[in-house]
Amino acid sequence: MRVVGGTVAPADKYPSVAAIVRSDISGVTQVCGGVILTQRHILTAAHCFKKPTTFLVNFKNYKVRVGSTLVHTGGSEHRINLVMFHPKFHLHTTENDLAIMRTETTIAYSKSVQPATIPSYTYRLRDNESMWAVGWGETSQGGYESEQLRHVEVKVINQNTCKTLYKHLRPIDDNALCAGWLNGGGHDQCQRDSGSPLYHKGVVVGIASIGEGCGKPEFPGICVRLSRYASWIRDMTKTGNFKS
Repeated sequence: MRVVGGTVAPADKYPSVAAIVRSDISGVTQVCGGVILTQRHILTAAHCFKKPTTFLVNFKNYKVRVGSTLVHTGGSEHRINLVMFHPKFHLHTTENDLAIMRTETTIAYSKSVQPATIPSYTYRLRDNESMWAVGWGETSQGGYESEQLRHVEVKVINQNTCKTLYKHLRPIDDNALCAGWLNGGGHDQCQRDSGSPLYHKGVVVGIASIGEGCGKPEFPGICVRLSRYASWIRDMTKTGNFKS
């Protein structure tokens, strides 16, 4: 997924965000976003690592960059030595689209590098509340990814409305968090923003997952609703910052 209709994010505004890059013979490419959970754990979307053709990619070709609003420079880079998929992740429907990466080296905290606050199961969002989607993905459908971190304001879409909009395309369950701008569209996450965080008052309430196109008023973006996965995140990391 990508940030559509956004602006460049101020430095240090989102210290928990991480860029995921892949190295191969063609160079270094930004592929997804993520969010810092601990000094060794990064949360992202599971489909960033599992593909229909190969099922499991070689994650040793992947690194995360933290502490910088730029994809390729600044902050610090860390190699990945383990990817833990949600046990009920379904590759073709992208249900439970979460994975936790473990870094080879310890992430040093600073003003620009901090762990995310994750919502507890009781955390509630009201319809039409403002949230902020961030990422380095494409800035227009079929366009180029952004070198600089961008953010865009989106709204919480009513769950029943989202189910109705997607009824002929895919099921929307209570683990999904729909975000967008129904009155006109143009505000969204999309390609290469998968795994990137969705913030509500500083709390990471969602992880970018899927959608139908980008920025379409009739099809809001679909994120993983993290309050439904607080127990799994805690079990996998043995720690974490949780907000009720």
